[in-house]
Amino acid sequence: MDRLRGKSAIVTGGASGIGRAVALLFVEEGATVTIGDLNENSLSDVARERLLPGDQAEFVHVDVTTAAGAARLVGAADARFDGVDVLVQPG
Repeated sequence: MDRLRGKSAIVTGGASGIGRAVALLFVEEGATVTIGDLNENSLSDVARERLLPGDQAEFVHVDVTTAAGAARLVGAADARFDGVDVLVQPG
Protein backbone atom coordinates (compact mmCIF):
# COMPACT_ATOMS: atom_id res chain seq x y z
CA MET A 1 0.00 0.00 0.00
CA ASP A 2 1.30 3.43 -0.89
CA ARG A 3 -1.15 5.91 0.58
CA LEU A 4 1.70 7.95 2.07
CA ARG A 5 4.23 7.61 -0.76
CA GLY A 6 6.19 10.84 -1.09
CA LYS A 7 5.29 12.06 2.41
CA SER A 8 7.74 12.62 5.24
CA ALA A 9 6.72 12.10 8.86
CA ILE A 10 8.19 12.69 12.29
CA VAL A 11 7.10 10.32 15.04
CA THR A 12 8.08 11.18 18.60
CA GLY A 13 8.26 8.36 21.10
CA GLY A 14 8.73 6.12 18.09
CA ALA A 15 10.93 3.50 19.71
CA SER A 16 8.12 1.73 21.54
CA GLY A 17 4.39 1.41 22.00
CA ILE A 18 1.98 3.44 19.92
CA GLY A 19 4.77 5.56 18.42
CA ARG A 20 6.59 2.48 17.15
CA ALA A 21 3.38 1.06 15.70
CA VAL A 22 2.65 4.35 13.91
CA ALA A 23 6.19 4.55 12.52
CA LEU A 24 5.95 0.99 11.17
CA LEU A 25 2.56 1.67 9.61
CA PHE A 26 3.75 4.88 7.97
CA VAL A 27 6.73 3.09 6.41
CA GLU A 28 4.43 0.29 5.25
CA GLU A 29 2.28 2.96 3.60
CA GLY A 30 5.30 4.42 1.78
CA ALA A 31 6.29 7.38 3.95
CA THR A 32 9.77 8.25 5.09
CA VAL A 33 9.89 8.53 8.88
CA THR A 34 12.15 10.33 11.32
CA ILE A 35 11.81 8.64 14.70
CA GLY A 36 12.71 10.57 17.80
CA ASP A 37 12.90 9.02 21.23
CA LEU A 38 14.49 9.77 24.57
CA ASN A 39 15.25 6.10 25.25
CA GLU A 40 18.45 5.49 23.35
CA ASN A 41 18.45 1.73 23.99
CA SER A 42 14.94 1.25 22.62
CA LEU A 43 15.76 3.47 19.66
CA SER A 44 18.84 1.37 18.89
CA ASP A 45 16.79 -1.82 19.19
CA VAL A 46 14.25 -0.58 16.63
CA ALA A 47 17.03 0.50 14.27
CA ARG A 48 18.69 -2.94 14.54
CA GLU A 49 15.46 -4.84 13.94
CA ARG A 50 15.52 -3.69 10.32
CA LEU A 51 11.74 -3.39 10.37
CA LEU A 52 12.19 0.13 9.14
CA PRO A 53 14.27 0.17 5.95
CA GLY A 54 17.33 2.41 6.23
CA ASP A 55 16.35 4.41 3.20
CA GLN A 56 12.96 5.19 4.73
CA ALA A 57 13.86 5.84 8.37
CA GLU A 58 16.08 8.15 10.38
CA PHE A 59 16.61 7.57 14.11
CA VAL A 60 17.30 10.50 16.45
CA HIS A 61 18.02 10.23 20.18
CA VAL A 62 16.33 13.40 21.40
CA ASP A 63 14.33 15.02 24.19
CA VAL A 64 11.46 16.79 22.42
CA THR A 65 10.30 18.44 25.63
CA THR A 66 12.98 21.07 25.01
CA ALA A 67 12.91 23.62 22.21
CA ALA A 68 16.44 22.67 21.19
CA GLY A 69 15.54 18.98 21.05
CA ALA A 70 12.42 19.59 18.99
CA ALA A 71 14.36 21.82 16.60
CA ARG A 72 17.07 19.17 16.23
CA LEU A 73 14.48 16.51 15.38
CA VAL A 74 12.79 18.69 12.77
CA GLY A 75 16.19 19.66 11.38
CA ALA A 76 17.19 16.00 11.03
CA ALA A 77 13.96 15.20 9.18
CA ASP A 78 14.32 18.21 6.92
CA ALA A 79 17.96 17.44 6.10
CA ARG A 80 17.40 13.75 5.40
CA PHE A 81 13.99 13.81 3.74
CA ASP A 82 13.68 17.38 2.48
CA GLY A 83 10.84 18.60 4.65
CA VAL A 84 8.11 17.36 6.95
CA ASP A 85 4.51 16.67 5.99
CA VAL A 86 3.22 14.91 9.12
CA LEU A 87 4.00 15.12 12.84
CA VAL A 88 2.79 12.40 15.19
CA GLN A 89 3.24 12.83 18.92
CA PRO A 90 1.46 9.96 20.69
CA GLY A 91 0.25 10.97 24.10
